[in-house]
Amino acid sequence: MRAAVVVLCLAACAPSGAALAPKPTVAPAGEPVGVAPTVDRNSGNVGIEPYTPTAPAISISKPSADESVPVEAARTQPLLVDDVGYLDENPSARITLVLDGDVVRDMQDARAPLTLGNLDLAGRTLDAGEHVLVAVAVGPRGEAARFGPDRRTATAVRRFFVGASQAEPPRASGPMLVLLVPRGTYNGPSRAKAALLDFLILGGDIGADGLSMRVRVTGPKGASNSVLSGPGPYSVRGLDSGDYRLDLELQKPEGPLSGRWARASRIITVNLDGPAR
Repeated sequence: MRAAVVVLCLAACAPSGAALAPKPTVAPAGEPVGVAPTVDRNSGNVGIEPYTPTAPAISISKPSADESVPVEAARTQPLLVDDVGYLDENPSARITLVLDGDVVRDMQDARAPLTLGNLDLAGRTLDAGEHVLVAVAVGPRGEAARFGPDRRTATAVRRFFVGASQAEPPRASGPMLVLLVPRGTYNGPSRAKAALLDFLILGGDIGADGLSMRVRVTGPKGASNSVLSGPGPYSVRGLDSGDYRLDLELQKPEGPLSGRWARASRIITVNLDGPAR
């Protein structure tokens, strides 16, 4: 029986010994392709100007910085994000909220009431101790939206505590891995083919100072391993129907990082025979 292999592909790479395919001409979403737009003349009350997308200055106002939330009130703790009008100006856009590097929820209206309990906690309670909430502007497939030629991302980070905190709470050492996609269920071959792996590393740059990420994908027909040394997004290829577990771990040449936020895990489901919508 032929074994299926899951491969994480960087678009510009090819297997060893194979000819490199031409680089794709599609630019990151929102960036102009080819000659930059110019305006020779404007007259009248309405003007036309070249459009340059910029990363919104997202911020988190609730929970407050280093706030201590009582254990019994953690799930009802208000969660407030200021998107400076980004979602109103971009009706199809969304912001992904990521708790502790993994638990996720999408936001399409920053004014809608939201609590920590509205996050995808799968019925769990928030453990006592330190937690980190990250807000990220994302693209249509859940990948981080990247703005301008430097591919800047729009993020906000807020640390808070459940239960009593120390008078001078120490900060977790080392970079923090924030896993965005893949997530959930992929129905139909088109959705499975479009699956992406994307992540953010807060407090570090992948590829700098020897920092890389090991990815292990375990599925119905075994496990696959990849080492990534550049920022995402990446395509996930070779998915068959079934459940897959992804384990991500930041590492340096001397070995895996030991910090609390240096790893993330997630289970996704692929149903090639399922309805695409």
